[in-house]
Amino acid sequence: MKNWEKNLSCSLPEEFLQRLEKDLNTMTEGIPDIIEAHYEFLKKSWNYSNAYEFLVGMIVGNCQLSYIQAFNHQFGKMPNSKQLEDIHNTISRRKIQIEQGVSAFLEENNIK
Repeated sequence: MKNWEKNLSCSLPEEFLQRLEKDLNTMTEGIPDIIEAHYEFLKKSWNYSNAYEFLVGMIVGNCQLSYIQAFNHQFGKMPNSKQLEDIHNTISRRKIQIEQGVSAFLEENNIK
């Protein structure tokens, strides 16, 4: 049994967790640019009343879906409930950076 297989039932494999951390570091630094590239499309496609709440939720949701799919691709199965919780918690630890990135975009573009 490989080391990561021992951890599958209780937590994320270390190599996968490191990937999440690295990806989240890169992503949070580039949030204003990421939103800038997609904002007009999002504004036209979705009817939302609060840009800040919508964008924060969209980013968190996209991260969660992306990492669930990456886990499935890498390990050939969906993460269990504990692993889903660990993915969520790893993303949630970046909450302040995500919120700051969204706020920076909205302020730079004078969007309320």
